[in-house]
Amino acid sequence: MSDANIILIGFMGSGKSTVGRRVAKRAGYDFLDTDHQIEADTNMKVSEIFAAHGEAYFRELESRLAASLVHKTRTVVATGGGLPVLNQETLKSAGKIIWLKSTLPEILKRVRHDGSRPLLTDSQNEEKRHTLFTERESIYKSLAQFVVLTDSRPMMAIVSTILRYIQSH
Repeated sequence: MSDANIILIGFMGSGKSTVGRRVAKRAGYDFLDTDHQIEADTNMKVSEIFAAHGEAYFRELESRLAASLVHKTRTVVATGGGLPVLNQETLKSAGKIIWLKSTLPEILKRVRHDGSRPLLTDSQNEEKRHTLFTERESIYKSLAQFVVLTDSRPMMAIVSTILRYIQSH
C-alpha cells in the first residue's frame, strides 16, 4: 500500500464517514471527516454554521481544510458532499479519489431522520434536491479515480472493495 491519502467523495448520506472509518482502521490509516473537523475547529455544528454565517462562509472553511490535506499521508478523508465543488484541483493533488455513489432515493431514505443536513431539509422541494444531486454527480464523476456503488451493498463489501483498490494502486 502506498502512503497516498484516500479521499472519499459523494453526496451527503452516501456513507463516506461510516465507510471511511472502517477503511482507515483496516488499512492502518488515520481518518479525517471534514465536517467533524470543521465542527471541532469552530465549536459549532455544520447546521449552526450555515444558519449563523451562511453557506459561503462554510465553503471557505472547507477550502482551508482541503488545502491542508496535501500535507497529510496515509489518511482516509471523508469529505462533506459539497467540498469537491470548489476544491477539485486541491483534492486531485491530495490523494486518490474514490466516489461512493448512491442514488438519490437511497440517500433520502438514509437521511430522512437526520435534521443536521442543511441542504436536504424538508423545506427544500424535490426539484431543488434533484438539481443539487445532478450538479454534484457530474463533479464527482469528473474527479473520481474509482467508483464504488453503495446502494443495497453490505458495508463490509464496500470496505473490502476499497481496500482491494488501495492495495492494487
